[in-house]
Amino acid sequence: MINTPTKHLSWTQLDMIERNKKGYIQRYIYGEKFVTPEMEYGKNVARILAGQAEVDKYDPGLAMALEFLPRYPKAEAKFTPKLKHKDGEIPLLGYLDGWDYRKLIVDEIKTGRRRKDGKASWTQATADKHSQLQFYALMVYLKYGKLPKETRVSWIETRKDEDNRHIYATGFVQVFSVKISQQQVLKMAARAVKGWNLIQEVTQKHYDRF
Repeated sequence: MINTPTKHLSWTQLDMIERNKKGYIQRYIYGEKFVTPEMEYGKNVARILAGQAEVDKYDPGLAMALEFLPRYPKAEAKFTPKLKHKDGEIPLLGYLDGWDYRKLIVDEIKTGRRRKDGKASWTQATADKHSQLQFYALMVYLKYGKLPKETRVSWIETRKDEDNRHIYATGFVQVFSVKISQQQVLKMAARAVKGWNLIQEVTQKHYDRF
């Protein structure tokens, strides 16, 4: 088995190796970082939800938005199950933004602006198609032997100031409930195996330090 740049498979890795192999090589093999202000804002919201940071007093819309988010026993729950397959096992890794272990509810919290045409960037249709939820449902199934009873996408709408420099929350929140089927989870397991094999293939060609 070839060593990979990271010792686990996360949703971010799987999504990138499937969509942008060159981007995966640049980020995970050669260590090139690509971080946007929007990504940093989203990470800061995650830190706030985990109790590791406080809401900026100049971002009252975020404080309002957080009041409307569903409450969970645990924020940013870490999952590290192993996906077994015919050639071995794959260590998965995921951080669930919201996790209710009693009711088996998963929530993925997203931040972002509206589209240029003014329409919401998240809708029920986009939430239903969001494969990250299926990846998280797979991890829940591997750990508990049960599918989540409900998965959610909670969208916190953001905007930029007049100078287009700073990002703020508008205070608007929308929660989309998504039902994940066993068939979707099985397909995601197959995608994870295929993605992991592709990562090893790419690693062998570009990375011989491990």
